[in-house]
Amino acid sequence: MKRQKKSFKEFIRGEIFDETTSGLSFRISNCWYHVKEDYLMEVEILMRRMLSSCLIKEGDPGYINKNYMNSETEKPFKEGEYNLLFENEDSFIVGDKALVSKIELFDLLHISDCGKIFMYHVKAGIGQSTRDAVSQIINSAQLIQSICLSQNPSDQQKDEFKKFYEKLKKENKDKPKSPKCHEILLTESKFKEALRDAYVVYAIVDTHNKDKSRSLQKESDKTTQMDFKLIASILQGKKEELNEEEIAKAVEKCFKELKWVDKDNKVTSKLLHLTKTEYNDVVKFDNDYLNKKKNKDGLFEILKQEYLSSYNTLIFKHEILRVQVALANLGFNRFGICEIPYG
Repeated sequence: MKRQKKSFKEFIRGEIFDETTSGLSFRISNCWYHVKEDYLMEVEILMRRMLSSCLIKEGDPGYINKNYMNSETEKPFKEGEYNLLFENEDSFIVGDKALVSKIELFDLLHISDCGKIFMYHVKAGIGQSTRDAVSQIINSAQLIQSICLSQNPSDQQKDEFKKFYEKLKKENKDKPKSPKCHEILLTESKFKEALRDAYVVYAIVDTHNKDKSRSLQKESDKTTQMDFKLIASILQGKKEELNEEEIAKAVEKCFKELKWVDKDNKVTSKLLHLTKTEYNDVVKFDNDYLNKKKNKDGLFEILKQEYLSSYNTLIFKHEILRVQVALANLGFNRFGICEIPYG
């Protein structure tokens, strides 16, 4: 049989980010789609806004502090292995060992000290795996809605949910230190009520962030409004003889010529995913102080910390926005994102 020749591009699936043009393209079903720059910025703004309201921070009720890195093997846990770390925790219920209608309802259920209930879906990776996690979360919510919120679940759903509940009750009967855990498993109706009232949490593990160079918390704290006076004051440091206003004007002039900010000094998508290589190739200031390597590098670090996105996958951003809307449409208005420590 004669082997059919195919070009390299025919094997491409998913998204491609072009660092030279800050362009994003998709190839789906042999068709190419190019994403407009304005859309990239709009999604970034929406994601940061959502993170600011939904992110469960360290110290908050519902924050998971167990590291996803196995200290013995120095490799990441497998999802099931990680969930088992909570098996003997009095305030946790591990729920990934059984399915209801071939759907995993949750990985972990946690009853916090303040009485709030958190239902976690644990998933490692950011990008395509986000799409898998979001599908899992929505499927779970649809099933819980059918069983716990609607009046007409199927007989099969009712039977499988009952078996699931009884299995969890049996596995958690020896947790005497957690009366709250016993309380929600006291009856099937109590358990259903707990699932209805729980915060649905997407527990993310960023396995490409072993060096901890980025975090969702840092991303949510970034701004899209460029403050040139602030940049100048940071660059100036203790050198009082420098004219802060001149530095600010030189940076503003350069950035506007490069179209990295608009007329209102708002960051554009051209700057959003700027790389150090591209920055060094195109940046030239009308100021000798700024053109010194140390100061030029220092300016890039300010951009990286305050303005640039650390996540250049549109799939991730789009999916975490989609899941919040989908859950709200199903009647689940308590949604959270928790970034599990790694590394």
